[in-house]
Amino acid sequence: MPYVRSWMVMMSMCLVFTDAFATHMKGGELTYEDLGGGQYLIRLVVYRDCGSNNANGTGFDDVAPIGIFNSSGQLINSISIPLSFDNIEEIAYLTADSCTVIPASLCVQQATYEQQVELGVYAGGLTMSYQRCCRTPALVNLMAPDDTGVTLTATIPGTDMATINSSPAFTAPPVVAMCLGQPFAMNQSATDQDGDSLAYSLCSPLLGGSPNQPVPNPPNGPPYLAVSWAAGYSATNPISSSPPITIDAVTGQLSGTPNQAGEYAMAICVEEWRDGVLLGTVFRDFHASVFLCGYVDTDGDGICDGQEIPGCLDPAACNYDSLATDYDLTLCDYSCYGCMDSSACNFDLTATIESGTCIYPDIELCEICVNNEIVDGDYDQDGICDYAEPAVPTTFRLNVEQYEYVDYVSITGFTIDNWCFGCVEMSDPDEDGIYEVTIPLLQGEHSFFFIVNGYGEIDALWECEGLFSSFLGACFEEDPWWGMARKVSVEGSGPIVLDAVCFAECSDCGSQIITGCTFQGALNFDSAASFDDGSCQIEGCMDPEALNFVPFANVTATCIYDAPGCFWDPVVGDWDCSEFCPSDINQDGLVGVPDLLILLGEFAGGCG
Repeated sequence: MPYVRSWMVMMSMCLVFTDAFATHMKGGELTYEDLGGGQYLIRLVVYRDCGSNNANGTGFDDVAPIGIFNSSGQLINSISIPLSFDNIEEIAYLTADSCTVIPASLCVQQATYEQQVELGVYAGGLTMSYQRCCRTPALVNLMAPDDTGVTLTATIPGTDMATINSSPAFTAPPVVAMCLGQPFAMNQSATDQDGDSLAYSLCSPLLGGSPNQPVPNPPNGPPYLAVSWAAGYSATNPISSSPPITIDAVTGQLSGTPNQAGEYAMAICVEEWRDGVLLGTVFRDFHASVFLCGYVDTDGDGICDGQEIPGCLDPAACNYDSLATDYDLTLCDYSCYGCMDSSACNFDLTATIESGTCIYPDIELCEICVNNEIVDGDYDQDGICDYAEPAVPTTFRLNVEQYEYVDYVSITGFTIDNWCFGCVEMSDPDEDGIYEVTIPLLQGEHSFFFIVNGYGEIDALWECEGLFSSFLGACFEEDPWWGMARKVSVEGSGPIVLDAVCFAECSDCGSQIITGCTFQGALNFDSAASFDDGSCQIEGCMDPEALNFVPFANVTATCIYDAPGCFWDPVVGDWDCSEFCPSDINQDGLVGVPDLLILLGEFAGGCG
């Protein structure tokens, strides 16, 4: 089917040419829309030759004069409709055979003149007309074509026939290209917004204008004469064709097989019927070029490119198409193949054809299946196959209430999903901000971490580095993949439901980390502190040679350098109390740090 594509047109193309050699007209059509109350929207479409046959380069007129005549043929109004540059388009040529190549010299443009006018209401009806000369001398089916102009006309029925009526409107551009010796069938139908019945027929173009008066203003009134046909041609036989050119009276389908090259003038009439009464006729005047079309077969397979049927020609493919003619391996789909044995490690639930690729873990080699792959079943490398113990359903819970937007939450780890990083999705069906997932885990210790909103947030607790770096052991330990990960120990037969943890937090979910001195023997011990910040004040002798030296003291206390029955042994670097020594509290023969710790432990105790 022909179609219209936008065409940018320079202002110079729209200059008025009124010389006798203006041979650019290729027809057109005149229609209207009844807006009620005597108001009408008039629409004039004019076709022009923009190819080599338009020797003078004649463009569209910048104003189109429309004559309005009463039932007696008398002029009662004249309207000049200006042309907008936005309403100029080029008609693209799509013939019935998509293998053809249209000559570059063939060019047809259309201009649409449109304006709302008040015409009033007349009992006998009105006739609208537009006239323009001249046609191209290349026409082979008209006498003196370069002296033959165009009349486009439409009839508005009187109030005695219809109170309101809009003319039929063509739904597609005219047929402007036909291939010599090739049959064609193209839609030339119209629509009618009033729902009237339409009847199609081939009819004669009408004369209008002359070389001496190319643009009559106002146009001449009806009746109008038909063009003069060259020998062998007529309104119903406008093109050399075998079988002859015909149009379906009901569908408007134009068909035939042209057998002689050339350019031909022709017209299609559309009658408008309502309740058995003919209201009026709209007709399309146009030129069709018949030429020897080129042939496109870029792959040389004997089938033109426009008629190729792309598809997969591999009989082994899931989407093999026996009707395809253009083989493209990239179109083949093999997704229906796969391992269909549910006991296999790579079982494919979607497969419909067995591929023979099933793989099975070797129990003797301590192999297991993780994420459809075979991996070492002794993941803790303790020499014991972990699958020997029953798998335990383990429920992981993650609190993400601190996030305003959560799109996707997942968990990953070697024994979770073989470090698939997002393949195991967590869900929050009750929308309480706590995402959960239950995974069967083998016996032993498992490392894992969470991911929120893709890779944008990974639960590796980088936020806990620096000030809290010494606290990581509370929920993170060294891991060969990411350096740190959460841990869970699986024992027994379960099931296991883990407490909800907050994303990227070391402390209990929702609790606040309180820093301070956590050493009970310190002067500033803080029982509320959950993290030792190194501020403890520990009192003791800070002289290594003293009897009561406290190596971790940071607050000076009295040092003792002598004790009855004891002496300093420089060989062993400590006090020797071979006899009874009051300072040797643990009676090990030495006065040292253990004795001091016992002494400090007695502080604040009762006596008696």
